[in-house]
Amino acid sequence: MHMQAIKAGGNGGDIKNGESEKAKKSFFDTDEHFNIYNYFKFCTRYLKEDGCMLLFCSFEQLFEIINIAKENRIQKIYSFSIY
Repeated sequence: MHMQAIKAGGNGGDIKNGESEKAKKSFFDTDEHFNIYNYFKFCTRYLKEDGCMLLFCSFEQLFEIINIAKENRIQKIYSFSIY
């Protein structure tokens, strides 16, 4: 499975419903080009040896994220499911 970014395109929000003209638009450059590998490299650089990092993801993304975490020296991985 390949991680996909959610595109935030569109012409802005619906003014009639009280949405801003900036709604449905990208705010950060990474909104459309998020790279999970770069994120883990960045985070593991600043984690202490016994540090903790929380990630929230969909079940479909979980196993890919676990594999990427292992590649980046994160030894202990715990996953929680909320139904």
